[in-house]
Amino acid sequence: MPDPGEACLAGYKLRAPSHRLNQTRSVRAIPAPKSNHRHASLGFRRPFCYDGRFRSHKMYTSPAPGEKIPDWFRWVALLWLAVWFAAYWHAWGLANFLHLCDIAVILTCIGLFTNNALLVSSQAISSVLIDLVWTLDVTARFFFGHHLIGGTEYLFNAATPLWARLLSLFHIVLPFILLWSLARLRYDRRGWKLQSAILLPVLIASRFVTPEQNLNFAVKDPFLHRSYGPAPTHLAITYLFLVFVVYFPSHVLFSRLFQPPTSRNDSR
Repeated sequence: MPDPGEACLAGYKLRAPSHRLNQTRSVRAIPAPKSNHRHASLGFRRPFCYDGRFRSHKMYTSPAPGEKIPDWFRWVALLWLAVWFAAYWHAWGLANFLHLCDIAVILTCIGLFTNNALLVSSQAISSVLIDLVWTLDVTARFFFGHHLIGGTEYLFNAATPLWARLLSLFHIVLPFILLWSLARLRYDRRGWKLQSAILLPVLIASRFVTPEQNLNFAVKDPFLHRSYGPAPTHLAITYLFLVFVVYFPSHVLFSRLFQPPTSRNDSR
């Protein structure tokens, strides 16, 4: 038997099931009474019928105002990006932007300005855990005189301008900004895959563009400070370590802590 709701909208004549023919009569869709009031049919030629089965359809709507990044913060992020990018370029050179942490600043600011949950989620995967480790390493060096892992030696190098070193303190603040942003924009589950895709070309470029700087530990690991075989082998080990030891646990944690975006617009 056709859906009663669909039949009603199509103007079909409905009949009761065969085993109930003796108990009920044929049902015909009754048109709405003519009225000068437009609300009787909401402007449609046929009336609405509500005797059919309810069918749920996923609706995509714009994010609620509370789920967006405040406008003032979006502009602060854009201004910071402009100032930070110019200052870092002057202090460290263009190749320095191959650092994953620097890429995170760029993509996070763009994601904040555009309310893009996917970009913010991918950089939360990349940066929250890494920046926490960076902060612990700086803290250990500052209070105990030695590094836990390394990679933050430049921060204590007096030959580097103080203003450039102070700009690097974004590592301390960025994880909190990312977590706050995820609470508003929500966590896009595709962020782990996107960041894993970003990582591969960045590692390859880090190995061959500036091997002397050991960017992203593409030449030597941060623990034993050694290289694991030829370049392809070392890059593969580094890639798999970051994807499955750093990124994937972060993805699992964020998936439990934050809901997914409620609409397509939230991820754009």
